[in-house]
Amino acid sequence: MTWKTMFASCLFLLCLHFARAQDDRAGLMKELDKAIAESATYDALKHESIRRIKNSFEPLINPSAGSNKLALEYDYYEALYDQYKIFRFDTAYIYAKQLEDIAVLLKDGAKLSQAKIKLMFVLVSAGMFNEASELMKEINISAQPDSIKAHYYALKARYYYDLGDFVNDHFHTPQYYAQASINLDSAVLFYQPGSFESVYQHGLRSLKMDSLQ
Repeated sequence: MTWKTMFASCLFLLCLHFARAQDDRAGLMKELDKAIAESATYDALKHESIRRIKNSFEPLINPSAGSNKLALEYDYYEALYDQYKIFRFDTAYIYAKQLEDIAVLLKDGAKLSQAKIKLMFVLVSAGMFNEASELMKEINISAQPDSIKAHYYALKARYYYDLGDFVNDHFHTPQYYAQASINLDSAVLFYQPGSFESVYQHGLRSLKMDSLQ
């Protein structure tokens, strides 16, 4: 289990808990305590995954790769970013910036937008809302596949939810939550109906809106 999966699963359980008003706090806390106790194991598995990625890619990225070298580097740094994006934000940011630079060299607009979305994820996760807001203006989502569009709009929703929680007042927080709901509506359009992602986003919205009561 990755940290991303563990976090999503725990939050999903919280959503169901509040949405259905079921009192199972003791069981949930027990699961969280278990996850924390096993954190060293997760860290070791993460380091092993990173080592395998480096061992598999590094022999391929050399001068003999020719015109394919940049594409290989993009795949390499993307794989490392995916490992670090929950594990260590500062390192993930470095790899996302490298992806952005390579996309520019490749003159690939789709990859450039995807790299910016990865940067945005790190900025939102770090609570750097001003920087994330500026970056959003640079992202062209129109030409992206549905899976990327879903991720982008869900990330924008998270941005507004997190910003609302950060402000935490009766004036701005409801407005930010409303913007988040609009983006969740857009995200759900690109998810398979009844999928985990779709149910999760609906649960998240219910949780957040209930918190305003």
